[in-house]
Amino acid sequence: MGWLAVPGITVYLVIGQVILWCLEVFAGYPMDAVVLIPASLAEGEIWRLFTFVFRIPPTHPIFVIFVWLILWMMGMALEQAWGTFRYCMFLYCGWFLSVLAAVAGMFFFPYVVISNLFVVTTVFLAFAYVYPDHEFLIFFVLPVKVKWLAMISWALLFVTFLTGGWVARMLVMVGVGNFFIFVGPEILARYRSKGSVQRKNPQAQVKAAGKQSEVEPFHVCVICGATDVDHPEREFVYSGGKGYCSECRDKIPSD
Repeated sequence: MGWLAVPGITVYLVIGQVILWCLEVFAGYPMDAVVLIPASLAEGEIWRLFTFVFRIPPTHPIFVIFVWLILWMMGMALEQAWGTFRYCMFLYCGWFLSVLAAVAGMFFFPYVVISNLFVVTTVFLAFAYVYPDHEFLIFFVLPVKVKWLAMISWALLFVTFLTGGWVARMLVMVGVGNFFIFVGPEILARYRSKGSVQRKNPQAQVKAAGKQSEVEPFHVCVICGATDVDHPEREFVYSGGKGYCSECRDKIPSD
């Protein structure tokens, strides 16, 4: 299955988006010909199964370059943290769920456009999970940690799920399905572990009054031993299944 691992796959996604955007803006190429519409797919327009991946969400031309730069940065960071194979499978899973939705749409909602949320939105959400303290400069001035931006994105998705019809709800679940498949079990295991510690020590808060409660670290640097508990300001990346903190990143052995 190693052939499925495409190093730098985010670069190819960005290049495809740039090409389609330029065709639309400078050549007037209709984007209706590349988005994933179940009715068109049923008529034999198979290329839509692949071209819809490169359709960038409506973005003002001033900000489109920043969208590509941020997508490239987040994708490369996830690939470094997870490894090429896992990151590629994360994207393939999102694509496969979208294709399944399109096939179902042939029978139930033939003219609804199937979005490619898994390309930008779930990459962003996964990046926020792995690097929660990474900061973006909003309007190049206001530093905001990515975890807060992710919470806003989750809130908007939740509102769409609650207020939309059944088709909108299904598309939201399809759009973020790869996140729950790949990251969900890790989140559950993490909180179950914390819950187990709390149940075993019901008097921990009383005994540790005035002191910080011990929390099992999630990230551990194999070089200096730093964890995300005693050094929350550091970012952690993974290479070869081993964790490295931001202070030891230059000591990561080359493959």
